Amino acid sequence: MQKNNEIKTFEKIEIKIREDYIENKKNIKSSFDNKIANQNNKLSKRSLKEERFVSLKNNLEKYKDNVRDYYFNGLKAWFVLMQLSFVMRSLRFHYHITNFWFIKSVNRKIMFTASMAGESLGKKILGNFIKTVFILIMMIVFLFPFYWMISVSFRSSDEITEGIKGSMSLWPKEWTWDAYDFLFNNPNAKISIGSAIGSSFLIAIISTIVQIFVSLLGGFGLSYINSRYKEVFIMIILATMMLPGEALLIGQYMIITDLQLKNTLIALIIPFIGNAFTIYMFKNAFDSINDSVKKAAKVDGLSNWQFFIKIAIPYVRATIFTAILISFIASWNSILWPTMVIKQDSQFVTLPMILWQIMQSSGISGDVWNMDGSLDPQNLKMAASIVAILPMFIIFVFTKKYLVKGITSNSGAKE
Repeated sequence: MQKNNEIKTFEKIEIKIREDYIENKKNIKSSFDNKIANQNNKLSKRSLKEERFVSLKNNLEKYKDNVRDYYFNGLKAWFVLMQLSFVMRSLRFHYHITNFWFIKSVNRKIMFTASMAGESLGKKILGNFIKTVFILIMMIVFLFPFYWMISVSFRSSDEITEGIKGSMSLWPKEWTWDAYDFLFNNPNAKISIGSAIGSSFLIAIISTIVQIFVSLLGGFGLSYINSRYKEVFIMIILATMMLPGEALLIGQYMIITDLQLKNTLIALIIPFIGNAFTIYMFKNAFDSINDSVKKAAKVDGLSNWQFFIKIAIPYVRATIFTAILISFIASWNSILWPTMVIKQDSQFVTLPMILWQIMQSSGISGDVWNMDGSLDPQNLKMAASIVAILPMFIIFVFTKKYLVKGITSNSGAKE
């Protein structure tokens, strides 16, 4: 009996010790988990702030892209974009201020790593200084001609005449709109500058649409239609790219003359219908489509034409946008061919032709572009150049993202 009591006592003591051990283990684990959680919270406090900033920045970027793509209507969209840009810059400034010490510690680690690799602080500062100076010099080299064009276009004829005889200051003595007013309201001009701008847009739009359509068909055919002469066709197309455009002008002019198409709208469009560069660009873009996509289209029973419309064209839309910009700019800037096939008083006179007439003007009496009797109307020439450049500059500003994407992203294929 006494032995049984001792056994029960030992069992109770063992159970008590086990319960105390389990309780202590839970307390130690809970305390350790709390310490780890507190430490992780301290370490992730700054990363959470960065994630919030990055998330807000991405949302603003998406909203900004949507405004640019779908709600662009002149000054209203410009005002909204400027507001978004201001908000983003304010957030960026706040982000850098609140994370000053974090950035400073990161820079210290970078400098420590660089010093361990043998790069000193002096070398890094000197390298950054040389890069900055080089970039500033290149900016001046590229931007100064544009500034000079703008400043000269806003000078008076008297100041231009004095500058030709002596020296001209970098800053105009008086800003005036005389050159632009004469450019758009010249009573002696047979074709107004507004009509020339409209003709240039009309010709560029029609030429671009026809060229993109022909290039899409040609590129798709070279990519998907198997023929023993396929490589020969590709070599012929590439060979035409090696010839200068001026070498083909005589043959094109003879054909237009034989067809009696001189001084017509068709004569300005025909040379831009076939472009070897855009055909080859589309061919490479169609080649980048995965074979699995082609096999899936065949399984679904799509014909070549259905595959071209429903799958291939959406797949290479970035390349299409890039080709549209290239074709439009080439047609807009064309000067030699329109001068050969269009008369100076034709209703289809383009803006580059007007610009060419102004550049050839000498200010002599009887000249159509004689402005105030000046010997050399440089302000008028610069004003005309700015008017010719401005539409392409605006188009480039709003489409540069798509242009770069189409050139750099896998031959233009959609990601």
